[in-house]
Amino acid sequence: MLVVNEYNRWSGDFQSDIQRTIGENISILVPTDQVSLSQEIMFLPVDFQVIINIREFDGSLGGVVTLNADWTVSRKTKDKSVMAQKSVFQENTDGVDYQAYVAAQSRLLEKLSAVIADEIKSQLTK
Repeated sequence: MLVVNEYNRWSGDFQSDIQRTIGENISILVPTDQVSLSQEIMFLPVDFQVIINIREFDGSLGGVVTLNADWTVSRKTKDKSVMAQKSVFQENTDGVDYQAYVAAQSRLLEKLSAVIADEIKSQLTK
Protein backbone atom coordinates (compact mmCIF):
# COMPACT_ATOMS: atom_id res chain seq x y z
CA MET A 1 0.00 0.00 0.00
CA LEU A 2 1.32 3.42 -0.94
CA VAL A 3 0.35 6.37 1.23
CA VAL A 4 0.95 9.85 -0.16
CA ASN A 5 1.38 12.69 2.30
CA GLU A 6 1.12 16.19 0.91
CA TYR A 7 3.55 17.74 3.41
CA ASN A 8 6.21 14.99 3.80
CA ARG A 9 7.86 14.13 0.50
CA TRP A 10 11.28 12.89 -0.50
CA SER A 11 13.20 15.49 -2.46
CA GLY A 12 16.26 13.90 -3.96
CA ASP A 13 17.64 10.82 -5.62
CA PHE A 14 17.05 8.01 -3.13
CA GLN A 15 19.97 5.79 -4.21
CA SER A 16 22.45 8.66 -4.49
CA ASP A 17 21.44 10.09 -1.12
CA ILE A 18 21.84 6.71 0.60
CA GLN A 19 25.19 6.12 -1.11
CA ARG A 20 26.43 9.58 -0.07
CA THR A 21 25.28 9.09 3.52
CA ILE A 22 26.91 5.67 3.87
CA GLY A 23 30.07 6.99 2.17
CA GLU A 24 30.30 9.88 4.62
CA ASN A 25 29.74 7.53 7.57
CA ILE A 26 32.43 5.11 6.39
CA SER A 27 34.89 7.94 5.79
CA ILE A 28 34.52 8.89 9.46
CA LEU A 29 34.83 5.31 10.71
CA VAL A 30 37.69 4.00 8.53
CA PRO A 31 41.24 5.40 8.51
CA THR A 32 41.60 5.49 4.72
CA ASP A 33 40.39 7.78 1.98
CA GLN A 34 40.69 5.11 -0.66
CA VAL A 35 37.14 3.72 -0.46
CA SER A 36 34.71 4.01 -3.36
CA LEU A 37 30.97 3.33 -3.19
CA SER A 38 29.21 2.48 -6.40
CA GLN A 39 26.54 0.28 -7.87
CA GLU A 40 28.85 -1.11 -10.53
CA ILE A 41 32.25 -2.75 -10.54
CA MET A 42 34.81 -0.07 -11.31
CA PHE A 43 38.49 -0.04 -12.03
CA LEU A 44 39.54 3.06 -10.12
CA PRO A 45 42.80 3.43 -8.19
CA VAL A 46 41.22 2.80 -4.78
CA ASP A 47 42.00 0.35 -1.98
CA PHE A 48 38.41 -0.75 -1.42
CA GLN A 49 35.23 -0.74 -3.43
CA VAL A 50 31.86 -1.10 -1.71
CA ILE A 51 28.78 -2.13 -3.64
CA ILE A 52 25.42 -1.95 -1.84
CA ASN A 53 22.09 -3.25 -3.08
CA ILE A 54 19.18 -2.07 -0.94
CA ARG A 55 16.44 -4.71 -1.12
CA GLU A 56 14.07 -3.17 1.41
CA PHE A 57 14.03 0.11 3.28
CA ASP A 58 10.57 0.75 4.64
CA GLY A 59 8.29 0.52 7.62
CA SER A 60 5.35 2.26 9.21
CA LEU A 61 4.80 5.42 11.20
CA GLY A 62 4.88 4.55 14.88
CA GLY A 63 6.09 1.04 14.05
CA VAL A 64 9.20 -0.73 12.87
CA VAL A 65 11.48 0.34 10.01
CA THR A 66 13.49 -2.35 8.18
CA LEU A 67 16.69 -2.11 6.15
CA ASN A 68 17.58 -5.20 4.12
CA ALA A 69 20.75 -4.87 2.05
CA ASP A 70 23.27 -7.01 0.22
CA TRP A 71 26.75 -5.53 0.21
CA THR A 72 30.19 -6.38 -1.04
CA VAL A 73 33.60 -5.07 -0.01
CA SER A 74 36.32 -5.69 -2.61
CA ARG A 75 39.94 -5.06 -1.78
CA LYS A 76 41.72 -3.81 -4.88
CA THR A 77 45.27 -4.20 -3.54
CA LYS A 78 47.31 -7.05 -2.08
CA ASP A 79 45.19 -10.22 -2.05
CA LYS A 80 42.21 -8.72 -3.90
CA SER A 81 39.79 -10.28 -1.43
CA VAL A 82 36.03 -9.97 -1.72
CA MET A 83 33.56 -10.16 1.15
CA ALA A 84 29.86 -10.45 0.31
CA GLN A 85 27.27 -10.14 3.06
CA LYS A 86 23.57 -9.67 3.65
CA SER A 87 22.43 -7.45 6.51
CA VAL A 88 18.92 -6.99 7.86
CA PHE A 89 18.33 -4.38 10.57
CA GLN A 90 15.20 -3.13 12.23
CA GLU A 91 14.54 -0.03 14.33
CA ASN A 92 11.48 1.04 16.25
CA THR A 93 10.32 4.57 15.62
CA ASP A 94 10.28 6.84 18.65
CA GLY A 95 6.99 8.44 17.65
CA VAL A 96 4.20 8.41 15.10
CA ASP A 97 5.39 11.28 12.93
CA TYR A 98 7.68 11.46 9.91
CA GLN A 99 10.55 12.94 11.90
CA ALA A 100 10.63 9.80 14.08
CA TYR A 101 10.39 7.61 10.98
CA VAL A 102 13.31 9.37 9.27
CA ALA A 103 15.36 9.23 12.50
CA ALA A 104 14.85 5.44 12.57
CA GLN A 105 15.97 5.25 8.93
CA SER A 106 19.06 7.27 9.81
CA ARG A 107 19.92 4.88 12.66
CA LEU A 108 19.60 1.96 10.25
CA LEU A 109 22.02 3.57 7.80
CA GLU A 110 24.42 4.13 10.70
CA LYS A 111 24.23 0.43 11.58
CA LEU A 112 24.88 -0.66 8.00
CA SER A 113 27.77 1.81 7.71
CA ALA A 114 29.32 0.47 10.93
CA VAL A 115 29.15 -3.15 9.75
CA ILE A 116 30.75 -2.27 6.41
CA ALA A 117 33.40 -0.13 8.11
CA ASP A 118 34.23 -3.02 10.46
CA GLU A 119 34.77 -5.29 7.45
CA ILE A 120 37.08 -2.74 5.82
CA LYS A 121 39.03 -2.32 9.05
CA SER A 122 39.42 -6.10 9.39
CA GLN A 123 40.80 -6.24 5.86
CA LEU A 124 43.21 -3.39 6.61
CA THR A 125 44.78 -5.45 9.40
CA LYS A 126 45.38 -8.48 7.15
